[in-house]
Amino acid sequence: MCPVCGGYVALMTMLISDHTEGFLRVCYYLNWTAQRASPFSRFDTSDIDTALCTHLVYAFGEIDTSQKTLSISSNTNYRRFNELKTKNPELKTLLSLGGDTDRGEGFLNVSQTDTSADTFATNTVGILRILGFDGLDIYWIYKTTSENYLRLLRSIRRAFDVDPGSPRLLLTINILALRNELAEAPIIQEISKEYIDYAILMTFDFVSSVNDQLTHYDSPLYAIEGANFNKEHSTEWAVSFYRSLGLPLNKTIIAVRGAGKWQVLQDTSLTDLGSPTKTEPYGTFFKVSPVYMLPGAIVYPEICRFMLSNVSTARVFDEKHKAVYLVSGENWISYEDTDTIREKITWAIKNGLAGFMFWSLDQDDFSGTGCEQGRYPLLSTVKKVMEALDSSPDNLDTTSTDSVKTTQTTAPTKPPGALTTGQFSFVL
Repeated sequence: MCPVCGGYVALMTMLISDHTEGFLRVCYYLNWTAQRASPFSRFDTSDIDTALCTHLVYAFGEIDTSQKTLSISSNTNYRRFNELKTKNPELKTLLSLGGDTDRGEGFLNVSQTDTSADTFATNTVGILRILGFDGLDIYWIYKTTSENYLRLLRSIRRAFDVDPGSPRLLLTINILALRNELAEAPIIQEISKEYIDYAILMTFDFVSSVNDQLTHYDSPLYAIEGANFNKEHSTEWAVSFYRSLGLPLNKTIIAVRGAGKWQVLQDTSLTDLGSPTKTEPYGTFFKVSPVYMLPGAIVYPEICRFMLSNVSTARVFDEKHKAVYLVSGENWISYEDTDTIREKITWAIKNGLAGFMFWSLDQDDFSGTGCEQGRYPLLSTVKKVMEALDSSPDNLDTTSTDSVKTTQTTAPTKPPGALTTGQFSFVL
């Protein structure tokens, strides 16, 4: 009998409980999803399960460049969004700026000078408080200058710090997981030490329509070795790289998404990772999802209805890289499922990361009708993982293996009530 094992297990349980207790679950709500035509993909604030996330992010707000402040044109939508906190008083909400709605024009306008940046920051604090938000998320991906970026973050941080309201407003940013113009140690060190509460690494979309002409995982946990692959295209590499630049793990949030990357095989007899894909003059040929209408992507509930429900579909889980893909005819889809999310969340908690971000709520099977795994099967998996780690530290062992071990399964028969592919002109 081990005389100290009981104490060790107790200590590990306490440490893991501390990690999971503070582990953030950041979920994005896209304001345009309520306008979709299909009830299968239409998503409104009433569809949000407030128990699944610790932080909800409204994407996207707008910048009023004439007034150097946030636009309040969506005031009614903002208030409805923040009313969700009545269902869960511990829930925090943030307003996100940027993305494809502002590729930098608004940000550059309000950050031209210290005065303009300070004016924007001061005005923003007042509006966030009035609307009931708990913080601001800067989703400025298409940056052309680090000077304006740092000036904006500096002004916002200063305004948040002097604001007498309580609790203190949060400031988060999104960073491309790959090397980019801001991936320099002095910049990252200044941002992480002085300005932000958390940085969300966009650890997905590693398949590029320009550069990838081979089947590739959209978001593997561990790097893929070999001349045909870039080791930087993995969650582990991105976290390690930014940590080396000065971004602390306790401010780092990894991202996962509900949409899988959809590629088309050149030769249906070649289906492994790294197989050639069909190309056009502008790069890899991608298809468009049947209901969500995302180019080159297909969303998890669509995958369940149209791919996993097809008897010709094969699912392959890669043990080495903790990634999964589907093959059906010429279709090759790399995506997230409950297995890959379980691996990533366990790994993130084990390594002391701040949390994870899910893009986006509508891309999980929120109604439960697509996958028949209950409502929100992907996000529910996160909750189950955290509960399991709280109860047993032995479940924390998630490491890379030495070789690829795949498990291939034939898809189940079409679930009862599944939509027919013909309704959406979808051909496998």
